[in-house]
Amino acid sequence: MQFTIDARHPDPERCERLYATHEGMMREVAARRNLDLDWTVQIDHRPCRSDPAVVSMLQKSAAEQEIPILTMASGAGHDTQQMATIAKVAMIFVRSKEGRSHTPEEFSSIADIVAGIRLLAAGIHKLAY
Repeated sequence: MQFTIDARHPDPERCERLYATHEGMMREVAARRNLDLDWTVQIDHRPCRSDPAVVSMLQKSAAEQEIPILTMASGAGHDTQQMATIAKVAMIFVRSKEGRSHTPEEFSSIADIVAGIRLLAAGIHKLAY
């Protein structure tokens, strides 16, 4: 049997504990059932923290435009991880139906897309001026 575990956490130390917990549980089950266990870590990106000042500015911009937001940590591996090496970063995610992302079922309404564009434009304006 083969399967994939995708586990993420914004705090690197807690993420390592999470990985260790997974490993311990898998080893315990494998030993109890006399199974062989082997795994490969395919991707191990360190978390990329958003800049608190940029996040705060985006939160204020959203409030000014009455755009509802949810501030959250993201385990997404985006260009943001590369850009963070040279600039302050934050991400704006546009709501998807049923939270589905990167799947054929992904769908965002025009209203949600427009809200994301408005927030991005307001943020760029505040950063520029």
